[in-house]
Amino acid sequence: MSETILEWVVIVLPTLFAIAVEVIDEEYRKDNRRWRIGVISFGIVISVLTGIQVSHAHRVANRERQEAILETSTRVSSSVSESVTQNVTQALKSQYESTISDLRGQIATLQTDLAKQGRKVDVISSSDIVSGKQPIKVEMVNKPTSGTLPQVAQLRLSWENHVSIHPDAPYCKQITIQSDSALDTLGEVIRFSGPLKYAQLMRIPVLYIGGATIRTDDPKVVEAALQSTGQPIITPSSPVELIVCGVQDFSPVSHQRAEVSKN
Repeated sequence: MSETILEWVVIVLPTLFAIAVEVIDEEYRKDNRRWRIGVISFGIVISVLTGIQVSHAHRVANRERQEAILETSTRVSSSVSESVTQNVTQALKSQYESTISDLRGQIATLQTDLAKQGRKVDVISSSDIVSGKQPIKVEMVNKPTSGTLPQVAQLRLSWENHVSIHPDAPYCKQITIQSDSALDTLGEVIRFSGPLKYAQLMRIPVLYIGGATIRTDDPKVVEAALQSTGQPIITPSSPVELIVCGVQDFSPVSHQRAEVSKN
């Protein structure tokens, strides 16, 4: 309301001033000091009111311009957002429809496979072995890693597993022969549960003649024939040891003394 009154005042005052100038006597205007002061004051008032009106008009114009910009941007943003949403939704729908269809096909295949496997399980569970009508006998055998054989003519034989160095004979045993007395010669025949590929004497601290060999006609048998050239070949504190190796696991089953001819 005040803005409308101000607009009319700014428009009407110059007209009223012009009428006053024409109505008032010219002599009065020339000689009257109050008239001059009134004219100047009236001009200042009109200028101030005009300035206020112009400033108000600028503010209104700016506000309307900002409102128009905001309204336009909101309308454009809403339109663009709706368009983008529709495009994205359509793209996602097109992209995942085929994936969902493939997954449904895979699920159907899995359900079919599970049904077939369920029938197989039914067949297995109804078998005589599973039901216990014809059970299978299972025996767990823990093979020993060491052992001894009965003493034969003052000689005792013991054995234990040994790490193989032969790729073609992964199973090895370390054989230890002990005597109750000192002997200058040693003859021993050892029979094993499986065939052998290698037989080797361990280090003996005295000079000797002979060795340990595998029988060519019976690879399950090792013959050891040793003869000392000075000190006894075996004593109660100094046993004789040899390493034997084979393709499959084995163990000693018997041993016996053998004669060694002296050279």
